[in-house]
Amino acid sequence: MINSQKILLKLILLKVILLLSNHNSHSQYYLEEAFPNLPPFLTPTTIVHSNDNTNRLFAAQLKGVIYVFDNSSSVSTRKVFLNIGTKVQNTGAQEGLLGLTFHYDFPNNPHFFVHYVFDSIGSPVRKWIRVSRFTVSPSNPDSALFSSEKTLIKVPLPDRNHNGGQLAFGPDNKLYIALGDGYAGGDVSQDKTQLLGKILRIDIDSNDTGLNYSIPPDNPFFTNTSGWRKEIYAYGFRNPWKFSFDQPSGRMWLGDVGQFRYEELNVVESGKNYGWNKMEGFHCYPDTMVCDTAGRNFTLPVHEYIHLDITQPYAVICGSVYRGNKLPGLTGKLIFADFSQGNVQSLEYDGVNPPVSEVLLDTTINITSVDVDQYNEPLIVKYSGSDGRFFRLRYSGPLTIDVNVIIEGLYNLNTNTMNLSDTVTVYLHDASSPYAIIDSATSVIDSVNFKSRFNFYNSQTGLYYIKVKHKNTIETWSVEGGIQFTRGLLNTYDFTDDEIKAFGSRIKLIGDKYCLISGDINQDGVINAIDRAAVVSSLGMTGFSYTDLDGNGIVDTLDRKIVLENIGNTISAP
Repeated sequence: MINSQKILLKLILLKVILLLSNHNSHSQYYLEEAFPNLPPFLTPTTIVHSNDNTNRLFAAQLKGVIYVFDNSSSVSTRKVFLNIGTKVQNTGAQEGLLGLTFHYDFPNNPHFFVHYVFDSIGSPVRKWIRVSRFTVSPSNPDSALFSSEKTLIKVPLPDRNHNGGQLAFGPDNKLYIALGDGYAGGDVSQDKTQLLGKILRIDIDSNDTGLNYSIPPDNPFFTNTSGWRKEIYAYGFRNPWKFSFDQPSGRMWLGDVGQFRYEELNVVESGKNYGWNKMEGFHCYPDTMVCDTAGRNFTLPVHEYIHLDITQPYAVICGSVYRGNKLPGLTGKLIFADFSQGNVQSLEYDGVNPPVSEVLLDTTINITSVDVDQYNEPLIVKYSGSDGRFFRLRYSGPLTIDVNVIIEGLYNLNTNTMNLSDTVTVYLHDASSPYAIIDSATSVIDSVNFKSRFNFYNSQTGLYYIKVKHKNTIETWSVEGGIQFTRGLLNTYDFTDDEIKAFGSRIKLIGDKYCLISGDINQDGVINAIDRAAVVSSLGMTGFSYTDLDGNGIVDTLDRKIVLENIGNTISAP
């Protein structure tokens, strides 16, 4: 039994984790309409690519129409790829064409698969789920053959909602199918003699007797003799609307839409029981202090979030772990959203430490899917009966670089600190001749860790030279050839640990630290007699002065000594 103390402890721990980790970076990300020249879509449910390097996209509508068009921001035309509007039952928001995926070996195998609700006798409400295979026309790759339908699975529905809908091939080339509990109530999700409330796994490349598919022999219940359906891969779900596979980590992520209080994200594994209808998130269901879990061995979710307003139709929309190139700050993080709240979030999870969630942005749209194109870049689906759209997730934050520098005159070798923190300006130059200035930022270098963060708002990912300017040091450039910096990641550059970090090795070793060379008082790029004269004429001056090289508050012979040691040093630059 899962007792009240354990549940309470998990809830407290979860809230602490959320308080510590739910950082809001709303201003860093925004949505951009992906295909502004296309007409609106009606009730879009998903958008997929065919994984054939044609860079086409296929958008499915609840009403049974699938459109095909180029994955280009300038695209202005679309074609009807397939229209099964006469086949689907679409009298509610969870009925109609719900899922679409292409064969893992497309186009060598010219098939694709759909998941839809249709009307027929034999169920209490005349509604069934059908998973079917269709074939693309051999003469027109932008058109499917309406007459090619081959039914794989039919399931009678007890009611009109909670139909699941996602279809996807796993890294094992098996077809995974999400089925909700059909709004059945009772224990259907726990009943392994039924398919509802389950994730199914089938082999579509061969047939068992009496079936249009075969059941993989490594399915968890393949050898059972209790009448359990052998297609079942995992069970105990309420409405598993969206799931995805992340090949680098080997994880299957799934969002299970909650009842009254909690939405959950799960890592799905073979044979596991995910708790519905005895658990909702980490909590007992119904909302009591003792769960009926004896002998159930439930697998709890990785992450949950609460319904702040129970009158709203919350629904978690599980996307994919980000593996694209344009949003490097999100690499390895699961992107997900909520249908009614319109927010887009990320979840960082390594399987060892507690997950860390972050709200990326809030929107006012109803999000029905977070899909990807062939480049693994997210496409966010806005659901609407008359104005459905697709959006790109964009990063609006700066190019950020943590720079380490030490000012020679301020450096105290005995304490390995600078006498004070001081301001420097960092310039980004194009790495190609004539090395134009692209951007600049000013910040204060910490006297202890010799570091500060510089944010460049006018710079994109690219190859740059760094140039550091301080009020009385020789202008210092970074290593020859430039450095690649990536917008959306925290970049770093350390001038203090190696002389080759400075162009022409124009940097000074003191102890084991490399320092910017002090003494260029007039900032003309050379330390000479003019700089010496400036210090001599200021001897005895107190307070702030450019000639106070060691920062002790007075211009004295120590400052003159620094200039004399460095006379003859000049800028080394591309």
